[in-house]
Amino acid sequence: MEGLGLGYKWYPQDWWTSNSFKRLKHFPIVRYALRELIDLMYKEGGPVEMNSQFLEEDFNISLTEIEYKKLLEFITVLDDGKWWIDSVKKRIKKAQSSRLNGAKGGRPLKNPITQKKNPPKNLRNPPLQIESKSKSKIEIEIETKSDYEKIIENDSSCTIEKLKKIYLSNEKLIKALLSVKINKFKNTEHIADRLQQFNEELSSKSQFQRPWSEYTSHFLNWHRKTAETHKEQHQQQSATRKIPIR
Repeated sequence: MEGLGLGYKWYPQDWWTSNSFKRLKHFPIVRYALRELIDLMYKEGGPVEMNSQFLEEDFNISLTEIEYKKLLEFITVLDDGKWWIDSVKKRIKKAQSSRLNGAKGGRPLKNPITQKKNPPKNLRNPPLQIESKSKSKIEIEIETKSDYEKIIENDSSCTIEKLKKIYLSNEKLIKALLSVKINKFKNTEHIADRLQQFNEELSSKSQFQRPWSEYTSHFLNWHRKTAETHKEQHQQQSATRKIPIR
């Protein structure tokens, strides 16, 4: 099948909380191979010719017999020998349907005649007065959430302070971070504390604005590299505060 060049949005928190990720926590090389296959299938727009030899030649991935058997648990081998992943198949099929609908002009418009018209209840208020009314708290929260989602989806660049707020407001991401033991986060407050330290270090280097994806990946790498050092410094500070009993 000719490659469709389908692009797709990749959210690390979805991968970290997926069943595939959890089931492969003891097989990191298999998890890496699965990610490469997902990208390849999206690039080709369909099933791919693959086996252990192709994995080694194309991706430099060498699997043991046990690891290869584990990988095949997530693969559907078709009659012609090609490999397919069900989740990728569903998303590609959905993307193809969207393209087909777009070629036909998109979804049909609503009939303006049959559409019910709801006149404004209060006709005494002039338009300017209505527009000048302050937004409710719920509306503001929805607008803020929508703004945050747009920044994540578009990988927009904004201030590191705002990125920190978006990071902490993303419950799915926080839950994913806490579920991965290698991160060694105790709770949400611990993540907030480390984000603040991360921002302070960026500020000291005159880095006040970053893209979302770069900020998140850089933070996690920085945290893992500096976690032990931070723990030792904290223990030393705690020791110096203790008053010896005589």
